[in-house]
Amino acid sequence: MNPNGVRIGTPAITTRGFKEPQAEQVAAFIKRVAENIDNELVIEEVGKEVLLLCSQFPVPDHFIMPGTTRV
Repeated sequence: MNPNGVRIGTPAITTRGFKEPQAEQVAAFIKRVAENIDNELVIEEVGKEVLLLCSQFPVPDHFIMPGTTRV
């Protein structure tokens, strides 16, 4: 066996309503972090971009457990 990649599931992003353009953004986020794994500024910047993207596609209410906070 000679693994050469990473498989990432998509249920969380499809639940939010992401389509192909947003999936491409997620892939770009992963790539930027992987290429800058030792650069805290880049990682922080990507984190902010992730929060912005996710704020445009909130988790549907029926997926939120009672008593928890939406992020």
